[in-house]
Amino acid sequence: MEIILQWLDDLDDSVFAVVPAVERLRRPCLQIGLAAACGLVVVSFAEVLPGLAPALVWVALGSVLLWVIGVTICELPRLAGAAVHRAASPNA
Repeated sequence: MEIILQWLDDLDDSVFAVVPAVERLRRPCLQIGLAAACGLVVVSFAEVLPGLAPALVWVALGSVLLWVIGVTICELPRLAGAAVHRAASPNA
């Protein structure tokens, strides 16, 4: 039984270590997506290296999706706390 509690403690530690890392990586991730989107515009308008367009689309899409996941991860504790606070309030 004690080993399961230690595993849960390790899981808890890893979750609380991931949130600050995600917080630091949100802005660079969005900057990578912006650079890929700008590159996609240049490639599509100038018709230079048209084979590069699908890769740029996936990089831009992936970086924005990672940003959305990061925002969701960072906002979940605040949203959960607000929901608990509303449920505990007698005027709700």
